[in-house]
Amino acid sequence: MEFTQTEENYLKAIFKLSEHEGKPVSTNSISGELNTSAASVTDMVQRLSSKEMIHYEKYKGVTLTKPGLKHAKALVRKHRLWEVFLVEKLQFTWDEVHDIAEQLEHIQSDELVERLDAFLTIQGLIRMEIRFQMQTEIYGFATCSIGRFENWGQRRSGRCPGTLPFFPPTSG
Repeated sequence: MEFTQTEENYLKAIFKLSEHEGKPVSTNSISGELNTSAASVTDMVQRLSSKEMIHYEKYKGVTLTKPGLKHAKALVRKHRLWEVFLVEKLQFTWDEVHDIAEQLEHIQSDELVERLDAFLTIQGLIRMEIRFQMQTEIYGFATCSIGRFENWGQRRSGRCPGTLPFFPPTSG
């Protein structure tokens, strides 16, 4: 199934907010996170619901379905891999990479992402150690970590502040 960048950004925002809030996400929270109107959020919620990526109950909020969660995690993983590559191999600073990784995370080639992961792993820039567990899926972290989920998406200063996980490949 194909997704627009906007749809993917909504999935990522819902994922981030649900991790932070620990409950279904309100449309007002999504609106605030993406700096968009309530009407736009309602339209997108209906679209993502029709694609079975989210479950929405009026007045109760939005949750990701299993396919929605899988897609959101894949986006976060791609974003983190690109950030590490940009810093470690292309000599960008941590302050510069977030906006660029935001663009690159939408690349649809699974082969490219898997080769990027393999390249960074071989180079010793990614350690696939068990770090935390989230909703029964285990994920790794970048050797030079990037920040905590609470600070996800904010500008970063310095070379390696904090810890932010990325997700390993998912099957199926």
